Amino acid sequence: MKNHMITSDLLQGFSTYRADQAALYQQAGLWEYAPLCSLLSQGAEQYRDRIAVI
Repeated sequence: MKNHMITSDLLQGFSTYRADQAALYQQAGLWEYAPLCSLLSQGAEQYRDRIAVI
């Protein structure tokens, strides 16, 4: 059985933020343009001596 993901399926129900909303979040330091895996790796490196709850 093959699993074929179609990009349009991944975006179904997804709504984007308006540019002005995104700018407000970025200016407040609440939003970065970084992949999730990058943010997780950064957190794991920064807090490597702590227990992770997943």
